[in-house]
Amino acid sequence: MRPARQLLAVALVIVTCTAAYLYWNHKRTEEREQRASAAEEAQLKTAIAQMISRWNAIPDWADAFRGRLRSEVYSAELQRAVLGPRPILLYAELNDVKRADTGFEAEMSTVVTQWPLHVHYHLFCDEALAQRLIGYPQGAFRLFAVVAQIERIERIEKRTQPEREQVNGGKYSFEEWDFLAEGRAEDVIFVGVRGLGFARMNSATPEAVR
Repeated sequence: MRPARQLLAVALVIVTCTAAYLYWNHKRTEEREQRASAAEEAQLKTAIAQMISRWNAIPDWADAFRGRLRSEVYSAELQRAVLGPRPILLYAELNDVKRADTGFEAEMSTVVTQWPLHVHYHLFCDEALAQRLIGYPQGAFRLFAVVAQIERIERIEKRTQPEREQVNGGKYSFEEWDFLAEGRAEDVIFVGVRGLGFARMNSATPEAVR
């Protein structure tokens, strides 16, 4: 019996040590990936901050449409926010790139913005910028940080969503507005899935660059 007990004890030690090593190795790998992800995000924020500074772009133009839900969004409000001598920073998904009379046109749309506001962008660009847009890998999150000079924006559609039931048993419905913005893309940075978080913050910089 004693040899059997000794073998059992040795087996338990081996199992315990193996489990401890696997856990330690998993935590070490996880921490390494977190550090790499944090470094990548910091690098991306720095690149966007430099782009904002280079073009003197407005990063916080959408702040007026955040917070409390709006019962109505008017074209004049968006025109006041995005039209002017300075370009704006926006986060949008690339839908298409096509040739235009004097270059190329990128069709983009916001993925995350202050609900219920949605903007479709038709942005002219030169061939070099168009190739930068096209050159990024295909995927579900073709999101970009874009510096764009907006020249025209107007509301094109209003949609009422079906009623939804609230926790207290009541029902509510809400409206969404689609806007079309036209202008010129001056610079872009691919942000991928991180763009979802950046768009919620509206600016990828620790401090707004004004």
